[in-house]
Amino acid sequence: MRRNDKYAILYLAFLLPLNVAAIAWAVGGLPSEKVDLALIGFSLILVCAAVQMRIQLPKTNLQLSLADAVILFSLIYFGGELAIVLSAAATLTRAIISDREPRKSLIGWLVDGGISILTVSVTALVVLEVFGRPQAVMAGRDAISFVLLVALTALLPFVLNTLLTSAYLVIEREEKYWHSLRTHGIDVLLVCLGAAIMAGLAVMALRETNQQNIDPVGS
Repeated sequence: MRRNDKYAILYLAFLLPLNVAAIAWAVGGLPSEKVDLALIGFSLILVCAAVQMRIQLPKTNLQLSLADAVILFSLIYFGGELAIVLSAAATLTRAIISDREPRKSLIGWLVDGGISILTVSVTALVVLEVFGRPQAVMAGRDAISFVLLVALTALLPFVLNTLLTSAYLVIEREEKYWHSLRTHGIDVLLVCLGAAIMAGLAVMALRETNQQNIDPVGS
Protein backbone atom coordinates (compact mmCIF):
# COMPACT_ATOMS: atom_id res chain seq x y z
CA MET A 1 0.00 0.00 0.00
CA ARG A 2 1.31 3.41 -0.96
CA ARG A 3 1.89 6.01 1.73
CA ASN A 4 -0.64 8.20 -0.07
CA ASP A 5 -3.26 5.46 0.25
CA LYS A 6 -2.73 5.30 4.01
CA TYR A 7 -3.21 9.04 4.31
CA ALA A 8 -6.32 8.82 2.13
CA ILE A 9 -7.79 6.17 4.44
CA LEU A 10 -7.03 8.37 7.45
CA TYR A 11 -8.76 11.27 5.72
CA LEU A 12 -11.77 9.06 5.05
CA ALA A 13 -11.72 7.98 8.70
CA PHE A 14 -11.90 11.65 9.66
CA LEU A 15 -14.95 12.22 7.43
CA LEU A 16 -16.94 9.08 8.30
CA PRO A 17 -17.84 9.87 11.96
CA LEU A 18 -18.98 13.34 10.94
CA ASN A 19 -21.08 11.85 8.15
CA VAL A 20 -22.62 9.26 10.47
CA ALA A 21 -23.49 11.93 13.04
CA ALA A 22 -25.05 14.15 10.36
CA ILE A 23 -27.11 11.32 8.87
CA ALA A 24 -28.26 10.21 12.34
CA TRP A 25 -29.38 13.77 13.11
CA ALA A 26 -31.22 13.99 9.79
CA VAL A 27 -32.97 10.63 10.12
CA GLY A 28 -33.95 11.51 13.69
CA GLY A 29 -35.78 14.58 12.40
CA LEU A 30 -37.78 12.68 9.77
CA PRO A 31 -40.61 12.33 9.01
CA SER A 32 -41.71 15.82 10.00
CA GLU A 33 -44.79 17.98 9.69
CA LYS A 34 -43.79 19.07 6.20
CA VAL A 35 -41.94 15.94 5.06
CA ASP A 36 -43.89 12.68 5.16
CA LEU A 37 -42.78 9.19 4.18
CA ALA A 38 -44.27 9.45 0.69
CA LEU A 39 -42.27 12.62 -0.01
CA ILE A 40 -39.11 11.04 1.35
CA GLY A 41 -39.56 8.00 -0.91
CA PHE A 42 -40.28 10.12 -3.99
CA SER A 43 -37.31 12.39 -3.27
CA LEU A 44 -34.97 9.43 -2.88
CA ILE A 45 -36.04 8.01 -6.25
CA LEU A 46 -35.71 11.43 -7.87
CA VAL A 47 -32.23 12.19 -6.55
CA CYS A 48 -30.91 8.72 -7.40
CA ALA A 49 -32.16 9.12 -10.97
CA ALA A 50 -30.81 12.68 -11.15
CA VAL A 51 -27.27 11.51 -10.31
CA GLN A 52 -26.88 10.32 -13.90
CA MET A 53 -28.49 13.43 -15.40
CA ARG A 54 -25.93 16.13 -16.12
CA ILE A 55 -25.99 19.51 -17.84
CA GLN A 56 -22.92 20.65 -19.79
CA LEU A 57 -21.95 24.14 -18.67
CA PRO A 58 -21.32 26.44 -21.68
CA LYS A 59 -17.69 27.01 -22.75
CA THR A 60 -16.33 24.66 -20.06
CA ASN A 61 -15.60 20.97 -19.59
CA LEU A 62 -17.77 20.96 -16.46
CA GLN A 63 -21.04 19.11 -16.00
CA LEU A 64 -23.69 20.09 -13.48
CA SER A 65 -25.39 17.14 -11.85
CA LEU A 66 -29.12 17.63 -11.43
CA ALA A 67 -28.81 15.75 -8.14
CA ASP A 68 -26.95 18.74 -6.66
CA ALA A 69 -29.82 21.04 -7.61
CA VAL A 70 -32.38 18.60 -6.16
CA ILE A 71 -30.46 18.45 -2.88
CA LEU A 72 -30.20 22.24 -2.58
CA PHE A 73 -33.88 22.62 -3.49
CA SER A 74 -34.84 20.22 -0.71
CA LEU A 75 -32.58 22.09 1.71
CA ILE A 76 -34.26 25.42 0.99
CA TYR A 77 -37.84 24.22 0.67
CA PHE A 78 -38.09 21.22 3.00
CA GLY A 79 -35.18 21.60 5.39
CA GLY A 80 -31.70 20.28 6.04
CA GLU A 81 -32.76 16.85 7.30
CA LEU A 82 -34.15 15.76 3.95
CA ALA A 83 -31.23 17.34 2.09
CA ILE A 84 -28.70 15.35 4.13
CA VAL A 85 -30.56 12.08 3.53
CA LEU A 86 -30.71 12.82 -0.19
CA SER A 87 -27.00 13.66 -0.25
CA ALA A 88 -26.23 10.29 1.34
CA ALA A 89 -28.47 8.54 -1.21
CA ALA A 90 -26.74 10.35 -4.07
CA THR A 91 -23.35 9.34 -2.66
CA LEU A 92 -24.41 5.69 -2.50
CA THR A 93 -25.73 5.82 -6.05
CA ARG A 94 -22.48 7.32 -7.35
CA ALA A 95 -20.50 4.59 -5.56
CA ILE A 96 -22.65 1.86 -7.14
CA ILE A 97 -22.11 3.19 -10.67
CA SER A 98 -18.48 4.17 -10.05
CA ASP A 99 -17.21 1.35 -12.28
CA ARG A 100 -18.02 3.61 -15.20
CA GLU A 101 -15.05 5.78 -14.21
CA PRO A 102 -12.29 3.27 -13.40
CA ARG A 103 -9.65 5.98 -12.99
CA LYS A 104 -11.06 6.87 -9.58
CA SER A 105 -10.54 4.46 -6.69
CA LEU A 106 -13.23 3.34 -4.28
CA ILE A 107 -11.53 5.41 -1.57
CA GLY A 108 -11.71 8.40 -3.89
CA TRP A 109 -15.43 7.91 -4.41
CA LEU A 110 -16.04 7.50 -0.68
CA VAL A 111 -14.01 10.61 0.13
CA ASP A 112 -15.91 12.60 -2.51
CA GLY A 113 -19.17 11.36 -1.05
CA GLY A 114 -18.07 12.11 2.50
CA ILE A 115 -17.12 15.64 1.50
CA SER A 116 -20.50 16.11 -0.21
CA ILE A 117 -22.45 14.91 2.83
CA LEU A 118 -20.39 17.02 5.22
CA THR A 119 -20.76 20.08 2.97
CA VAL A 120 -24.56 19.71 2.79
CA SER A 121 -24.75 19.09 6.54
CA VAL A 122 -22.78 22.19 7.50
CA THR A 123 -24.72 24.27 4.99
CA ALA A 124 -28.02 22.97 6.40
CA LEU A 125 -27.03 23.84 9.97
CA VAL A 126 -25.87 27.34 8.99
CA VAL A 127 -29.08 27.97 7.02
CA LEU A 128 -31.13 26.79 9.99
CA GLU A 129 -29.21 29.06 12.35
CA VAL A 130 -29.31 32.15 10.13
CA PHE A 131 -32.69 31.88 8.40
CA GLY A 132 -34.68 29.48 10.57
CA ARG A 133 -36.92 26.63 9.44
CA PRO A 134 -38.10 26.42 5.80
CA GLN A 135 -41.63 27.40 6.83
CA ALA A 136 -40.36 30.80 7.96
CA VAL A 137 -38.40 31.29 4.75
CA MET A 138 -41.31 30.34 2.51
CA ALA A 139 -43.80 32.46 4.46
CA GLY A 140 -41.68 35.60 4.14
CA ARG A 141 -41.90 37.95 1.18
CA ASP A 142 -38.53 39.62 1.69
CA ALA A 143 -36.74 39.25 -1.65
CA ILE A 144 -33.39 40.30 -0.21
CA SER A 145 -33.48 37.56 2.42
CA PHE A 146 -34.30 34.97 -0.21
CA VAL A 147 -31.46 36.13 -2.46
CA LEU A 148 -29.09 35.95 0.52
CA LEU A 149 -30.32 32.44 1.25
CA VAL A 150 -29.65 31.28 -2.31
CA ALA A 151 -26.25 33.00 -2.24
CA LEU A 152 -25.39 31.20 0.97
CA THR A 153 -26.34 27.83 -0.50
CA ALA A 154 -23.92 28.54 -3.34
CA LEU A 155 -20.97 30.14 -1.56
CA LEU A 156 -20.79 28.02 1.59
CA PRO A 157 -20.71 24.68 -0.30
CA PHE A 158 -18.14 26.23 -2.65
CA VAL A 159 -15.83 27.19 0.23
CA LEU A 160 -16.24 23.92 2.11
CA ASN A 161 -15.95 21.67 -0.92
CA THR A 162 -12.92 23.54 -2.24
CA LEU A 163 -11.04 23.40 1.06
CA LEU A 164 -11.84 19.74 1.77
CA THR A 165 -11.33 18.46 -1.77
CA SER A 166 -8.07 20.38 -2.17
CA ALA A 167 -6.78 18.74 1.00
CA TYR A 168 -7.58 15.33 -0.46
CA LEU A 169 -5.92 16.18 -3.77
CA VAL A 170 -2.76 17.08 -1.86
CA ILE A 171 -2.81 13.55 -0.42
CA GLU A 172 -3.83 11.71 -3.58
CA ARG A 173 -1.82 13.59 -6.23
CA GLU A 174 0.80 15.26 -4.04
CA GLU A 175 -0.20 18.66 -5.35
CA LYS A 176 0.64 21.85 -3.52
CA TYR A 177 -2.36 22.97 -1.48
CA TRP A 178 -2.56 26.51 -2.86
CA HIS A 179 -2.19 25.26 -6.43
CA SER A 180 -5.00 22.79 -5.83
CA LEU A 181 -7.18 25.55 -4.36
CA ARG A 182 -6.71 27.74 -7.43
CA THR A 183 -7.27 25.05 -10.04
CA HIS A 184 -10.10 23.20 -8.30
CA GLY A 185 -11.83 26.24 -6.82
CA ILE A 186 -12.95 27.80 -10.10
CA ASP A 187 -14.61 24.58 -11.25
CA VAL A 188 -16.39 24.11 -7.92
CA LEU A 189 -17.61 27.72 -7.91
CA LEU A 190 -19.27 27.32 -11.31
CA VAL A 191 -20.93 24.05 -10.30
CA CYS A 192 -22.15 25.40 -6.95
CA LEU A 193 -23.51 28.57 -8.54
CA GLY A 194 -25.32 26.59 -11.20
CA ALA A 195 -26.91 24.20 -8.69
CA ALA A 196 -27.94 27.02 -6.33
CA ILE A 197 -29.47 29.10 -9.13
CA MET A 198 -31.46 26.12 -10.41
CA ALA A 199 -32.66 25.33 -6.89
CA GLY A 200 -33.53 28.96 -6.20
CA LEU A 201 -35.54 29.31 -9.41
CA ALA A 202 -37.43 26.10 -8.63
CA VAL A 203 -38.25 27.31 -5.11
CA MET A 204 -39.41 30.70 -6.43
CA ALA A 205 -41.68 29.05 -8.99
CA LEU A 206 -43.19 26.69 -6.43
CA ARG A 207 -43.65 29.43 -3.86
CA GLU A 208 -45.41 31.68 -6.38
CA THR A 209 -47.65 28.82 -7.45
CA ASN A 210 -48.60 28.07 -3.85
CA GLN A 211 -49.24 31.75 -3.17
CA GLN A 212 -51.56 32.06 -6.17
CA ASN A 213 -53.53 29.07 -4.94
CA ILE A 214 -53.91 30.67 -1.52
CA ASP A 215 -54.71 34.25 -2.57
CA PRO A 216 -58.15 34.84 -4.09
CA VAL A 217 -58.12 35.94 -7.71
CA GLY A 218 -58.30 39.69 -8.03
CA SER A 219 -57.61 40.37 -4.35
